[in-house]
Amino acid sequence: MMNDARNQAKCKSQSDNPVDWRGHGPPWIRAEHWDSLVSYWNTDKWKNNAKIAKENRIKQGQDGEMKKHSTGSVSFVTTKKRLDKYKASIEFKYGTDRDNQPEFDPDSWINAVNGPSKGGRIYGFGPRQPVSHVLGTPASTRRSILAHDIMSNEDVNKLKSEFASTRNTIEENNERIANLTVRLERVEKNHNVELRDTVRNMLRELNIPNTQFPSSSRSRNNDI
Repeated sequence: MMNDARNQAKCKSQSDNPVDWRGHGPPWIRAEHWDSLVSYWNTDKWKNNAKIAKENRIKQGQDGEMKKHSTGSVSFVTTKKRLDKYKASIEFKYGTDRDNQPEFDPDSWINAVNGPSKGGRIYGFGPRQPVSHVLGTPASTRRSILAHDIMSNEDVNKLKSEFASTRNTIEENNERIANLTVRLERVEKNHNVELRDTVRNMLRELNIPNTQFPSSSRSRNNDI
């Protein structure tokens, strides 16, 4: 949202210099607040940070993965897609029985991450492990290389457990709310009945015709 506001200010002022953006803020920001932001954007600190962020975006590789020597991380959505693709490949090759599946299959993982990067590196194996080293090592060594870099099944199961626990808590709270609502309706109904009975008795004692709170036929006969 703020990026859009800056871009609009650039267009209106026809200048890339933040100083010229004063008075060109969006309607949802007060003028004095906008001018304060402009002053901040004109500082060397902000300009340097913006430059670094822009360079990192340019260096960004496939699926949002930052190349070597640049900051950033792969999103959770991308990681989940890779894990799902890896799981599907494992089940296709070895079946759905976990006992028949290897602890880790590097070929399936390379397929899940769409192969090595342009520099010959494989995501999840660390920045110094080219594809030749990964595929040329025994399975036990491959597993040790990936042990600290990829999301383990234990981590995935932990996330699933936390999600299930949260969902159960929400369902329990919804059930409590429903029960409280029913109890409140019952209390309100009983209160209304008691109130009507009290009014009927008062009208009867005062010999006043009861037209507001009719009761059973027997009560109506008594009121006449």
